[in-house]
Amino acid sequence: MNPENLLEAFPQVVSFYHLGTVNASAPSTTLTLTASELSEKVGLLFRFLGDFSGSFLFLFDKGLDLSIYSELGNVLASQIATHLSENHERDILISPPHTLTHTQLVTLLKSSQPRFQQTYFHKHEKNLATIHTFMLPRNSQEEIGNA
Repeated sequence: MNPENLLEAFPQVVSFYHLGTVNASAPSTTLTLTASELSEKVGLLFRFLGDFSGSFLFLFDKGLDLSIYSELGNVLASQIATHLSENHERDILISPPHTLTHTQLVTLLKSSQPRFQQTYFHKHEKNLATIHTFMLPRNSQEEIGNA
């Protein structure tokens, strides 16, 4: 799938229930995070299966609520899959999220060139959280270890 199709599939604004809004940043150059920076992040991996095969990586800061941000990751992954299904006639299933260890996260980002990436900002009340998302080529369990 070409990057333009992925660009249009990633939502620009998400109304996140009663928890505020999530807005995409302006497109930017490739984001590269160091191993040290990744040690401060939680990584969730959603696998896309079916007519489109890939891995959706969702990163957020440690210390944020895991259940809230797992749900946000699920919402984003679902919206992307729905868009690809409805606009490009793709049959796509999404796996539940797998929480990655620091080692798995570093290995995954070192071994995979993202097909697309997008940074989001989640604003709720007076708080602002930065979320990094990546659409990666599909990797086998052996490449990242058991998540």
